[in-house]
Amino acid sequence: MASRNGHPRPYGVKFWGIGNEMWGEWQFGVMPLAQFEIKHNLFAKAMRQVDPTIQLIACGAMPDCMTGSKQAKRLTGKVIAEFGSPADWSGGLLANCLGNLDWLSEHFYCYNNRRFDLEKAITSPRTGEPLIEWQRRPANVVRAKFEHYQEYLRRIPG
Repeated sequence: MASRNGHPRPYGVKFWGIGNEMWGEWQFGVMPLAQFEIKHNLFAKAMRQVDPTIQLIACGAMPDCMTGSKQAKRLTGKVIAEFGSPADWSGGLLANCLGNLDWLSEHFYCYNNRRFDLEKAITSPRTGEPLIEWQRRPANVVRAKFEHYQEYLRRIPG
């Protein structure tokens, strides 16, 4: 069967991502979180029937990403995404797909001299930011996301 598709043996790929930014209105196939949770679980179960040793990567986005990408406003009508809302993709995946994922791909975009203005709900220039602060931003965001993930996992029963 595999040779009919161009290769005589399976490639042995062990890490598989299910979707990417399916929350973004720019994506073909964009869908609400509740629908993607169902889709993720169906894909994960079907893939593991073929190879139970694969590692599955879910496509998350914490509220900070959904706020900065303006998807929180589109999904909930609020500029700032709230934890546990339809704009909290990482939280939803952890709460409803944990048994069908091994990794969570988190989204974070760091642009020099840019910031998200909460009052205007737009990205605007960040003036006077020292280079060292811009360099520290990714590490600070990773730490904050890790702390939030731990809080999510504490809330999940079992």
